[in-house]
Amino acid sequence: MAFDRSVLNVFLILSFSSLSLLGLSEGHPQCLDFAPPFKAAGGLSFCREYSDLGCCTSNDDQRISAHYQLALANITNATCAAYLKSILCLECSPIAVHLYDAETTQVKKPFPGLCRNYCGDVYRTCPNIVPYVTNATVVLNALRSGESNFCSTIAITNMNYCYPDVLNNTILSRVYSNGSDCVCLKKFAQNLRNPLLLLSPDDGSGRIFVGEQMGLVTIYDKNGTRRNDFFLDITNIVLDSSSPGDERGFLGMAFHPNFRLNQKFYVYFSIGQSGNFRNRISEFTTSTGNINTINRTSERVLLEMQQPYDNHNGGQVRLE
Repeated sequence: MAFDRSVLNVFLILSFSSLSLLGLSEGHPQCLDFAPPFKAAGGLSFCREYSDLGCCTSNDDQRISAHYQLALANITNATCAAYLKSILCLECSPIAVHLYDAETTQVKKPFPGLCRNYCGDVYRTCPNIVPYVTNATVVLNALRSGESNFCSTIAITNMNYCYPDVLNNTILSRVYSNGSDCVCLKKFAQNLRNPLLLLSPDDGSGRIFVGEQMGLVTIYDKNGTRRNDFFLDITNIVLDSSSPGDERGFLGMAFHPNFRLNQKFYVYFSIGQSGNFRNRISEFTTSTGNINTINRTSERVLLEMQQPYDNHNGGQVRLE
């Protein structure tokens, strides 16, 4: 069926590839063993800035401290000693996996990623601390070949995470917070089967719509109360399956930008039978006098596409 361009353009996101938001799509706390950070039992006495949330146990802290104390026999400059302490303690950072580029490569770099200006300061002022951080040949050779080559060698894939600028990043700074501005989780809905979308229309109601793959959309009021009647129930026409990995069914929904006025929304779902099915985009409107249910007779089919496989059927619908 031909697409009706008299309505808004409807786009399907038919790929599950990672999206990058400000280059920070992988931005989350993680340690070098790929486990989440934690609060060190008893705190840390050396890398104490990472006591409340970090990746080092007290044993790790003692090991780093002992290594630092041995280095001080040859490093008498107080500035250089401070640089060395900060760099050695980076393995205790709650985002250590990013500082050492381990999430991207699955291999810890021999030297953490330093921001260019900071790297230049370290190189010009205290190049003698580098061998106390790593004995990796590639880093030591770069150290001897000049500042530019050294800083390029220790650079990480995503320099948004370079130290120390990452500490002031307005997005990533939340991983260091245990205060009132932290992100808190609260159970919102339960007893759902394959929930795959959560939407809220821009109509001032504060309602939240939760969709399930079987073809159901439930409304939750802004206080978290679930309405008894389904907003959308197309289970009788949606092709769904309980088989693991089956990606057919109710797959996406989007509200018209003027939903407040026209009460239109768009649904993307699978129809037909196994071995001979299609994905459909339809326009619906809500029931007259009741914005919490749909008018089933209002369905207007905008697009249908034959699909050869049960998986990779896409997902969200967007209006542009």
